[in-house]
Amino acid sequence: MKILKNLLIFVCFFSNILWAGDIIDNLEAKLKTISGKEKINVLNALAKAYYEKSPKKSMSYAEQALELAGKADDQKDKADALHNIGVACKYLGNYGKALGYYLESLKIRENIGDEEGIANSLHHIGNIYDYLKNYDQALKYHQNALKIREERGDKKGTADSLHNIGVICHQLNRYTKALEYYQKGLKIREEISDKKGIAGSLNNIGVVYKHIINYPESLDYYLDALKIFEELGIQYEIANISNNIGELYLKLNNYDRAFSYLGQGLKIAQRIEAKELIRENYAFHSDMHAAKGEYQKSLEYYKLSSQMKDRIFT
Repeated sequence: MKILKNLLIFVCFFSNILWAGDIIDNLEAKLKTISGKEKINVLNALAKAYYEKSPKKSMSYAEQALELAGKADDQKDKADALHNIGVACKYLGNYGKALGYYLESLKIRENIGDEEGIANSLHHIGNIYDYLKNYDQALKYHQNALKIREERGDKKGTADSLHNIGVICHQLNRYTKALEYYQKGLKIREEISDKKGIAGSLNNIGVVYKHIINYPESLDYYLDALKIFEELGIQYEIANISNNIGELYLKLNNYDRAFSYLGQGLKIAQRIEAKELIRENYAFHSDMHAAKGEYQKSLEYYKLSSQMKDRIFT
């Protein structure tokens, strides 16, 4: 499957990345001249803008927002800041901490009746339980988020929840069902021109095709997803899909291409300090060197992967 190849769409993507950069620059400039609630809002907006570009910078802005919201006793802004810190922790691979912040944020959102916020919290908590391999809990949270989003007519949120339920089916090896949910989510994302969401759907569909041993189809989906994320400048996802493509080339015994993509993925993951992606990348490097008969190198990367795994849930 090939999509988004024409010049017009490329121009739209290029405009989007410049627009996103302009927004960050404008918000950071504005931050120096404002105070009170407006400053809290800008800090939270910057935290979101930096989620995948620089999780540590995202956390810094969210922590500043939390401090100001606490002083102002603004519960909604406080919940948003806690949530943003949780997201930053997630991207840094600190899943235990992320869950704690999400649950704290959810409690406040339930107390103030913030339906959109509640659904968002449920969504992210479901993701953490997925990472922790507690799939029953993950599915429960995602289904609850989907119900709220459908009732509110939230198309983007509905697509995200359908995608997440697809992820759980995928983890349980229910590949046909996973593809069904991914395709439903993709259809909505295409309808609302959610470029980041489209790329996420394409990547996950690619993973399903990898698992059912259709490597050519998997590679097509991965490359389409990578192109979109590169044009959007989303570093975390570029590293993630580079890992996926490297793994796929490893399965195809194309070690030169595997080494190239894994090298790209590791460089980015280390720069943004994404521990889970680094761990995964080390594991793929270990497999690659083992396949080439380079057992000492394989053992070195295996040890690095194990050490990183021990740090993820702290």
